[in-house]
Amino acid sequence: MILTQRKLQTLPPFRLLCDLEKLPEEKQQECADLIMEMLRLIQNHNFQEANEVAKDLVEILYPQAPQLVRWKLSASERKKAKRWFQELGNRIRQRRREMRITQAQLAKETGISQGALSRIERGLLFPSAETIEAIARALGISPGEIDPGLD
Repeated sequence: MILTQRKLQTLPPFRLLCDLEKLPEEKQQECADLIMEMLRLIQNHNFQEANEVAKDLVEILYPQAPQLVRWKLSASERKKAKRWFQELGNRIRQRRREMRITQAQLAKETGISQGALSRIERGLLFPSAETIEAIARALGISPGEIDPGLD
């Protein structure tokens, strides 16, 4: 099969690169970091976390995309979910600061990127139960202290 320029432009990786070129330089770097993190997670067979990172990448590249999902929740449900994510992140941040460790140290201990940890602490990324368990272990607390839903 011969790939013409037109066919090449329809392939997802090519379209992704074209969309990346349209972003400001700092967003391009953030996307590059996310892509590297996603590849590392895939190599380690951590597909659930890789999927979460892919969602972050999509949010940067296509800010209108989350709107496609939001219609499933009412405004009050979205507000409640956002508050839950922020509280979860605040509990992690508070415990990390009590232990006087940096995000970079905690990220290294848990095997997640500092960027992902930052987004979790700010309530922008909801971690999987597996990630919450790793963070809790590193912080010396039970997963339920981070996410009461895991009790």
